[in-house]
Amino acid sequence: MVIIQSNSVSSSNPEKPPTILELNLDKVCNHGIIEIEFLARGDGYVALLIMYLNQNNHYAIEIYGHKKKQCLLRKVIDGKYNVLEKNVEGCGYIKDVWHTLAVKMTDKSIDVYFAQSGAGLINIITFKNDEPYKDGKVGLATFETIAGFTNMKMFPLDDADMMPSLL
Repeated sequence: MVIIQSNSVSSSNPEKPPTILELNLDKVCNHGIIEIEFLARGDGYVALLIMYLNQNNHYAIEIYGHKKKQCLLRKVIDGKYNVLEKNVEGCGYIKDVWHTLAVKMTDKSIDVYFAQSGAGLINIITFKNDEPYKDGKVGLATFETIAGFTNMKMFPLDDADMMPSLL
């Protein structure tokens, strides 16, 4: 399990960047399926970073705590955060409960799935790629929360039959 404790936000700087952990994986899956479980202790957000080139260029799937109850898909370009899609229905994690976050990436779309403890995955965001990053790593991020992450699974699209519920 990986535990990340994020920076706290100050009222004078609400745009303070999240705490990011870049995963140094041999096999990176930018066109496939990634699934991870998480548990958070605060009301900020947890994020799965995909096609992560660096802190200033990547996609971020952010799941917020129960106070905001939303999910955002952002594309960070040269350090500027651009919201691509937002969902406020069926989103929002519950503190101290395990949740599952999954993403399916193709050349044409990014599909985000979310489940609260023990429930089935539901599609919460579908985004048709504009100009996707072609490379990058996977990362995890938190903001105003402490979170634990476990059971990360990655499947290239040609092995996607291992997770037929996302196809």
